[in-house]
Amino acid sequence: MMNQRRYHYRRFSPETIGVQRPIPFKDWKPLFPDYLSFVCQRLSQNGIKVYLVGGSIREMLLGRHALDWDLVADCDMDKLRQIFSDVSHFSFKDMVFSMILSKEKLEISPVKGQDIYEDLSKRDFTINAMAYDFISGQLLDPFNGLQDLKEGILRAVKDPAQRFLEDPLRMLRAIRFMAELFLTIGKPTLKEITIKAHLLERVSTERIRDELKKILLSPSPYMPLWYLISTKLMPKVILEVSRLSGIKQSPPHKYKVLKHTFFTVENTPPSLSLRFAALLHDIAKPLVHSVKDGRHRFLGHQNLGAQMTRDILTHLRFPNSLIEHVSLLVKHHLIFYD
Repeated sequence: MMNQRRYHYRRFSPETIGVQRPIPFKDWKPLFPDYLSFVCQRLSQNGIKVYLVGGSIREMLLGRHALDWDLVADCDMDKLRQIFSDVSHFSFKDMVFSMILSKEKLEISPVKGQDIYEDLSKRDFTINAMAYDFISGQLLDPFNGLQDLKEGILRAVKDPAQRFLEDPLRMLRAIRFMAELFLTIGKPTLKEITIKAHLLERVSTERIRDELKKILLSPSPYMPLWYLISTKLMPKVILEVSRLSGIKQSPPHKYKVLKHTFFTVENTPPSLSLRFAALLHDIAKPLVHSVKDGRHRFLGHQNLGAQMTRDILTHLRFPNSLIEHVSLLVKHHLIFYD
């Protein structure tokens, strides 16, 4: 049995890990890297309106360091190619200009729709639907994303049903933003996630995998994992985890298997292999469950669980090194180390 530490789950709130709420915009003094200023100045000199959009604004308003910079320019791709024809380290793919520098990334794309407001109306959540006008220094916030960020609320832009139909991965992203920023998902948005959870099967395995990794590595994954269950997203992510629900255990276990599993993930260091091992260590228990003399037994679950772990992580297209490491941890998780 994994070493069970007696942790009482902390109330899921930003105060538990000191997550910042946004500073007042009047006090906001954004600092941009030189290459971003160069690009914006080049566009402005050519009469092109340019806006910073997406997560970089959210990160800076929270006082965090942005690594990905997304710009939208009020021109077509041919014009962008002409303006930056002398810049060799730009690459062009899927209607986006990209520049990757060390750990940072800059992307430029044309405004989607008639203007910046229509562009923002098609984004996923209000906290990501703000734009910074480099010319005026004005923050464009037509859907009150800054207020939602202050209040710790995650809301889909305009119609949640339409946003999730456009890209079902946004439902999983909602859980991820909840996990990373300690947000509360607004009721209409949460309701629509539950209704449309089945659409996640349309999303590629790789995209689902990448969001799951971020959820597991978040500061406190316990409640987000429960939301994956309650919204019915978990069966589309890892079906076998959802099947842990309702399986009872005998002492010394205090909780049923699913709650025990999520507590284990919560109290495991934020390493991808360790947290996957925590998530999957009892994955075979439903298949070997028996009751003898009033006690719940799960004989051989560690060996079967190791094989199931290989199958699950292979399906999610993780590298062999991680698959072997996690499956080995699952196989030997009953060993007690003093």
